[in-house]
Amino acid sequence: MNVPYTRCTWQILAVVAVLVISPGSASAAVVEVSFSGTVSGVLGSDPASVAQVNVGDPVSGTALYDTVALDLDPNVDVGRYEYTSDPYGINLTIGDLQFANDNTVIPFTVLVRDNVVHDIFTPDDSDQIAWVGLGSASTFPSTLATAATMDIVLSIFDDTTNLIASDALFDDLDPAILDSAQIDGFVNAFGAFGVAWQFRFSVDEISFAQVPDAIAIDIKPRDPHNKIRFRSHRRKLRVAILTQDDFDALQVDPATVQFGPDSATAVNCKVKDVDHDGDPDFVLRFKLRETGIACGDTEATLSATTFDGEQIAGTDSIETKRCH
Repeated sequence: MNVPYTRCTWQILAVVAVLVISPGSASAAVVEVSFSGTVSGVLGSDPASVAQVNVGDPVSGTALYDTVALDLDPNVDVGRYEYTSDPYGINLTIGDLQFANDNTVIPFTVLVRDNVVHDIFTPDDSDQIAWVGLGSASTFPSTLATAATMDIVLSIFDDTTNLIASDALFDDLDPAILDSAQIDGFVNAFGAFGVAWQFRFSVDEISFAQVPDAIAIDIKPRDPHNKIRFRSHRRKLRVAILTQDDFDALQVDPATVQFGPDSATAVNCKVKDVDHDGDPDFVLRFKLRETGIACGDTEATLSATTFDGEQIAGTDSIETKRCH
């Protein structure tokens, strides 16, 4: 279906959307947890391994999980959620050492539970253990002694029910809540005769952010090289959001679309099957001078949110011409 370019508002697209699409279901949203802190304890029976980490060494890491798998009932405070494929998992850096989980050995696990099940780091006055997990069998530096059981664990404890609610597990958490929580972790290797090594750490800073789902876009449809000419900054640049098997371009909220380094908004848009696959795509036009694209840039990114709240982003290559 082709319609003329028109003012880019969801009301205009709504009529078209009813004709060509059916309501989509919510899809998984990947959340990234970023944290940093310092080593708070070192122990173990292997001196060569223990000697590689010192109390006070810097610690940083990230973990990825998805919200659909963690769609908790806020009235249920116990759950176990396992991930067996990329991109889910945890990565940790302690000093010069790199650690990462391996989903092919044991699934990456997020465990939510109350204080019925105690843990080495559980404060005595905790009513809830909001997160005990983000750990799994892992890969470790070759300089460390290996053992039968190896884990990376990040734990968040709170003496209220604030962190146990399902939406708090997904979204940016209130800094005041995080300030009141105890956030610790450890990475270890257990052998047949006890702890080969264990590095404990405390977390000083932590943040939660949704990772946009990757979508396909086409900058300057019908131009295989996506050439952008700078002779006139009055030019308008077309960008198509493509419908694919697992993504409906017409579910994108036009009011949220941003393009280029300067996050330009669209001046107009239309629905058109630009890749001739029989599915309607969403084509937007931007003023080139508002995008922030500069001579020498080799790619540009579009970001947006769907009507059901899913964050998305797509990148396409570009070739800049006539820069002088």
